[in-house]
Amino acid sequence: MMREVIGEGPDLLPIEMKPIKEATFQVSAIGRNLNQILKAFHSGQPPPPGILVDQATLAAFRDQVEQLRQALVVVVLKSKHRWVKHG
Repeated sequence: MMREVIGEGPDLLPIEMKPIKEATFQVSAIGRNLNQILKAFHSGQPPPPGILVDQATLAAFRDQVEQLRQALVVVVLKSKHRWVKHG
C-alpha cells in the first residue's frame, strides 16, 4: 500500500514475476509477427507463408493482446491487495 502512496509500481513477489516474464515473451512474439506482416504489407510484398492479412488475423492479434492484458491485471491486483486485510 505504501508503494502506491509514494507513486511506485506494484511490489511483485518472485512467483508473480513468472507470468510477467511469460507475458513479455508473448508480447514480443506478437510484436515480431505483426512487424513482419506490416513490413510486407507496406513494401507491397506478399505476407510471410501461411499468414493471411485480413480482419480475422487482426482480430486474433487484438484478442491475444487483450488476454495478456487481463492476465497482467490479475497479477498486479493480487500484488496491490496482498497487504489489505479483508473481513
